Amino acid sequence: MKRVLILGGTREAAQLAAQIATLPGVEVITSLAGRIRQLTTVSGRARIGGFGGVEGLRDYVREQHIDLLIDATHPFAAHISLHAATAAQACGLPHLMLVRPPWVPVEDDRWIAVESMAAAAVLPHIAQRVFLTIGRQELAAFAHLTDLWFLMRMIDPPIPDTPLPQVP
Repeated sequence: MKRVLILGGTREAAQLAAQIATLPGVEVITSLAGRIRQLTTVSGRARIGGFGGVEGLRDYVREQHIDLLIDATHPFAAHISLHAATAAQACGLPHLMLVRPPWVPVEDDRWIAVESMAAAAVLPHIAQRVFLTIGRQELAAFAHLTDLWFLMRMIDPPIPDTPLPQVP
């Protein structure tokens, strides 16, 4: 029996797990960080929670006798992709990364790309209305911006007492 570990958190990860689960002789385990309250149901086994860095992921891969590691994490998952590549290399494990195609602006779009959340401090100089799709973990970076109107898209509501952008 071959064992595939999918680092999930995206719709594509759940779809991939469903396809792999139909393969004879293959067991699929999907690891979800547990950042959202309403967890997605996945085919095969599910594992919830972090690994504790590269060492924890490396140990898990070895203990579970994983044959293939697939990184299908969310683009905002800052560290896990690096941890996955490092752990896979340390274990001599084949490693794939599922990469979403980037959104491409179309005519009349007015996107403003910034290199970091901190760089978004430029917003008051160039915008009045802001559409945030960054997730609830990053909202505090915008809490000091008081003269902008925000539309915030996220799966779960913010945790109580999280600093939020104030709507004028």
